[in-house]
Amino acid sequence: MSAMRYKQFMRLLEEWPVDKSKAGRNIAELIRKKVADGFKQGEHTAIDLDKCDRAYESLQKINTDFYKKKYFRETKRGVTGLEATMCSYVISNEGIKQMNEENKGMIRRILSKIRKK
Repeated sequence: MSAMRYKQFMRLLEEWPVDKSKAGRNIAELIRKKVADGFKQGEHTAIDLDKCDRAYESLQKINTDFYKKKYFRETKRGVTGLEATMCSYVISNEGIKQMNEENKGMIRRILSKIRKK
């Protein structure tokens, strides 16, 4: 039984994209590490089948954008007012580096924009 679960997770990991802009902070890296820890003996690892199935189903839904498709949004902007591409840049290693170089937190940047108006 665990052999089938192990193969499912391996297929899921093959499909899961690795975001190189977030090296060291990437969810794909974390999931790969957790799967490796959970299946230390590969296909022969004794596992809790219910817990394993729930984890797999949850990860599969994230990977296939299940909820993004189920709850379609007409607007492409989030609560910050930024589009997804800009949000991705802001949380990338390059974006964080730039924010640190500016030595401003989000609150300071917002306040400086408000004061300019």
